[in-house]
Amino acid sequence: MRQPKFSSDRGSAILEFLAFVLVGQLLIFSGSMTISQQLTAKVSLQNLAVIQARSISKNLDLDLPSGVLLTERSCGARFLCIVLSQNGQTVSAVSIR
Repeated sequence: MRQPKFSSDRGSAILEFLAFVLVGQLLIFSGSMTISQQLTAKVSLQNLAVIQARSISKNLDLDLPSGVLLTERSCGARFLCIVLSQNGQTVSAVSIR
């Protein structure tokens, strides 16, 4: 009995599909998840900076999470500028006194 030529390549095609297509898709997916997590952390830190700038300008108590560093900068007599840093990310916010 004669075997068709393409049947001997079937295992190789499945292996190539698994190695290149699925692994490539998993690498792209994990990379996009990492970027998404970093962006989420940056946006939440920016929101925290805006809230803290408003709190300082209204002389309210600060409520900073652990690991967040607050630095005030001089922006003039009328404005308040702060910089928050956490895990290598830095954001700034401005508020009116």
